[in-house]
Amino acid sequence: MAAVPSGHPLTSATSVPVRALDGEPLILSSRQAEPAAADAALAACRAAGVEPRIAHEAHNLHTLLGLVACGLGIGIGPAGMRRFRHVGVTLLPLEPAAAGLEFHLTHRFGPVPSVLGAFLRTVRQVHRA
Repeated sequence: MAAVPSGHPLTSATSVPVRALDGEPLILSSRQAEPAAADAALAACRAAGVEPRIAHEAHNLHTLLGLVACGLGIGIGPAGMRRFRHVGVTLLPLEPAAAGLEFHLTHRFGPVPSVLGAFLRTVRQVHRA
């Protein structure tokens, strides 16, 4: 997902080709905070022949969107960023889409407490979406 500052020419598009990020200042998740997310963003750029120009690294998605809203660059983040609305930011899908991150969930064997059961159902629903 690309987070584009208001007023940027890419905001008129329905998606952002990764190639269009060539030469643009980018805002990525911090490698320290989210190494898998940072690696996925860099891999998407390099697969499209784009050498990323990293302007800033953000420790969380709210900071990433705030930096984009200030016009400091284009952010690359997970599709889950769509949940956050931020004034001054247009969220657009990347083309081709960056690889997703793989998550694993484990829990203790035995009876499943109701809270854990509810959590597992929510994870399964979100995973299907």
